[in-house]
Amino acid sequence: MSKIRVVPFWVFAHLIACLATLTQINPEAKIISDDERIRPSKSEVERLLGANGKIKNLTGWVPNTTLTEGLAQTITWFSNSENLKSYKADIYNV
Repeated sequence: MSKIRVVPFWVFAHLIACLATLTQINPEAKIISDDERIRPSKSEVERLLGANGKIKNLTGWVPNTTLTEGLAQTITWFSNSENLKSYKADIYNV
């Protein structure tokens, strides 16, 4: 059985901020909240759970990238202006 770890969102936000600073995307960047993107209090999901146990059991797959590595790769991707040409930052997808 897979080990399940609960990681609060703020941990992800902090990790992304640290990685962004390390890669010099924008060391002065701040995490902000957009009221338009906040869901009504009664509809918000307080905890999401993702587990890879089923795919591991069925296929033998194991991740070869850590969370930190994956976030760093994502930041690198977003740092490339050519990649941003196809990214639709003005569209909020749920």
